[in-house]
Amino acid sequence: MNNFKILTVISIISILVTSCGFNTKDKTTEAKVNIICQDVSNMEESKPIKKDIEDGTLLSLPENTVRNYGFIDNENLMILIQHSEDSESSFCLYNIYTDILKEITKGKSFNFNYLSKNKKKILYSTNSHIKYEKNIAVTTTKYRKNYIYDIDKNVSRYIPELEGCTKAIFADYNGRYILDNSFKKFLDTETNEIKTYDDIFSGTWGYSVDRNCSHPFPNNKLYFKGDHIIYEGLDKEFDEELAHHNVGIYSLDTETMSIDEPILSLPEVICTLDKGPTDIYYISQFDFINDGKSIIFAGTYEKHPGIFIYDIDTKEITKVVFSYNVSSYNLSNDKTKILYCINENPEDESMYLAHIDKNTLITKKCLYKEVQLNLSSWWSPDDTFFLVNEKEYSSSPEVDGCRFDKIRKFNISNK
Repeated sequence: MNNFKILTVISIISILVTSCGFNTKDKTTEAKVNIICQDVSNMEESKPIKKDIEDGTLLSLPENTVRNYGFIDNENLMILIQHSEDSESSFCLYNIYTDILKEITKGKSFNFNYLSKNKKKILYSTNSHIKYEKNIAVTTTKYRKNYIYDIDKNVSRYIPELEGCTKAIFADYNGRYILDNSFKKFLDTETNEIKTYDDIFSGTWGYSVDRNCSHPFPNNKLYFKGDHIIYEGLDKEFDEELAHHNVGIYSLDTETMSIDEPILSLPEVICTLDKGPTDIYYISQFDFINDGKSIIFAGTYEKHPGIFIYDIDTKEITKVVFSYNVSSYNLSNDKTKILYCINENPEDESMYLAHIDKNTLITKKCLYKEVQLNLSSWWSPDDTFFLVNEKEYSSSPEVDGCRFDKIRKFNISNK
């Protein structure tokens, strides 16, 4: 048996997308596929909306809006306006009913990190340092500064403890605690107390910190999608070295800063170092539903891409969306409704709205059927309506690579 070697912690990485030959081990903690998988494409659906859309209310965002981060309340969107390629950008709040535009702050190289769960605080960062290389201005992340904007007080606060941090999240409902993307710094913004740990992870990890992490904070747990990797055979030739991948959903205890056993563990994948498990097992996003009894996630399970629901008690996985290409979804705030898009080819996109009933989907409605649009959506905080951006596919250059031509508002019927 070759010696195993544990490598040092690495920062956020994207797992290689190439396929690999693999072996799997049976584990009592690993999930099993429910033999009764529902295909929502067989569900009865309403007549789809075509390109000449008549349903929904068409809204206009301010000129040069390049980012829409969603609602802070039932009227105001947080947006980013970029006036030109060379000028400063502005974080703004925009009222979709009154057209009132309120600037939060302006600057260059803005990066939006997170909106607190109570939608009262905004965590954002910007590069404050610009150096010149051959008369060309180059910004660096080394001097990135992080700020918290208090929406009610209308003030921004600089957080010096996070200087240089390229990404961070709010770790609680009210936006008091901040966790940096390396899992090594945990900040209380009221007391300025910092917990720092140099050895949170053992082994090598590919992991992603995002808004899923803060559920549920009362038990001091932050959940994240991760790939725990152990390497084997480092004394062999490179092409014979093996990597053991353990993809799953793990939790970080913020009191002890230790990682617990995964709440969802997919079967282990073993392949050579130049390969990865992505084509076999992959989680792109997840959320807790059914009062924390189930997890809905998008990704790939046993080479089949789609959207799945995992029952925590029975450890069964049900595939609820079958598609060749679906990597994400948009869950309502009450976690009972879901918007998702399917691409059967690169330029034809379909969008669906469905309701979640325990571990399945019901009452599917087709909103857009095979349209040549790049669709994205945002739920209102009370889930009574949502917005859809109808961005046309285009190869023409755009400011910041993004464009908001048409935003359509759809109301939700409670019937």
